[in-house]
Order: sequence, then C-alpha cells, then structure tokens
Amino acid sequence: GNERRGNVFAKFIKPLNEDTAITVVAMQNNTYQNASPGATSQQISQYGSRYGLNQNPLSTAYVGYNNDQLTSNFDYIGLQTRFGDWKIDNKVYTTSLAHNAMNGNNPNGASGQTLAGAGNGLLLSGGNTALGSNIAGVTGLTAYTSYGDILRATRALGNDDLNFGLWIERQLHQSWTNNVDLSTGGLGSIINQAGVANGGNQAETSSMNTIQPYVEYIWRPTSKWSITPGLK
Repeated sequence: GNERRGNVFAKFIKPLNEDTAITVVAMQNNTYQNASPGATSQQISQYGSRYGLNQNPLSTAYVGYNNDQLTSNFDYIGLQTRFGDWKIDNKVYTTSLAHNAMNGNNPNGASGQTLAGAGNGLLLSGGNTALGSNIAGVTGLTAYTSYGDILRATRALGNDDLNFGLWIERQLHQSWTNNVDLSTGGLGSIINQAGVANGGNQAETSSMNTIQPYVEYIWRPTSKWSITPGLK
C-alpha cells in the first residue's frame, strides 16, 4: 500500500542567566497510508501478486476508501535553575496520538461479498431503503491526549543529596466507529445494519488522573559508596 510520512522536531534553549535556562521542545509526526487487508488466491491469480487495492470508485477495495491517518505530537516547556544548595527542574508537557481510519466493507471479498459494493443488507439511516450500489464502509477515530507536569528538586546536604518531586497528569481518550456510505465520502451518510441504532458500531470516552510524588535520600558514607532509600 501507499504510505507518506512527515516529521518535524524543534528544540530551543534560552539561558536567562548563569544558573537558569528555559527549554522549549516541539515534535509533530504524521503518517498517511492506504493499507490493504491482503488479496485472495483468486485475486492474485487474476491481478498479480502485488494486488491489494484498486482505482475503481464503485468497489469497496477502492484506494480512496481504505486509508489510515495517524498524527502524534510531543511538546514541553522546561525550566532548569539552581540557587544555593538547590536544583530545580520543572517541565509542563502535552502529548497526543490520533488514528483516523476509513475502510470499505470487506474490501478483498474474502467473506463472499462482491467487490462491486452491493449494500449487503445495510439500510439508510432515515428509512428502510436498501443501499443497492452504494458503497458500505466504516469510519473511525481513536485518540489519546495527555497534559502533565513533572517537578524534580534536589537539595545538597553536605556530601549527600535529598531528591523529591511530583508528577501530575490528565489523560483523555475517545474512540468510535460508524457505518457509512463511502460513495458520498463517508460524511453525513451514517447507515444502519439491522438492529444497530444510528449506524454506530462502538463509541467510548474515558479519562485518567495521575498524581505521583516521590522522595529519596542519597547517603554517601564514603567517596566510593552510596545508599539510596526512597518512597514513591
């Protein structure tokens, strides 16, 4: 299948003085692919071993109806400073991953359905009219987004160090898939299977909060030995 990738990464460090600096990091990744579920032995015999998708917009195996778009990012702003016997490192960050997908219904015909795009018993959401030659398919999204803060502090105590800090994060998740008529671009054309309301196959949201403090003490009884008890 066809695949295109794009990646951007940037990092900027700005010293404010000899003891303090601000760091800004941004990363963006994009992937677009036309993924094939594979071909049957009959298709390989007819079209060759490299067959997967086709250029026929009346087929559920049309390349324009079978694609995945994945985007992700990682960004943070960090502050590093030291004063006296203290060292502070704090980062505020966000990260995300999203997968948008569109697929024709049984594009390789392995379950006995034809590639011509017959309705296969699917119904229009506004009534009971069979789709006929319309193209049955599925669109979906899975997305994760996190926001957080990581604080690390160190206090020098003679030859020893006291380290402590806190990690706080909020994570959001959403996921859904819908039955659609791909011949109209999959927009505003949700369709129903018998007994399935509103064309929806699955929809869910969730969230998670994390609060995790820690503390540890680095004891150096000699210049060659250190003992580190801690709690998290």
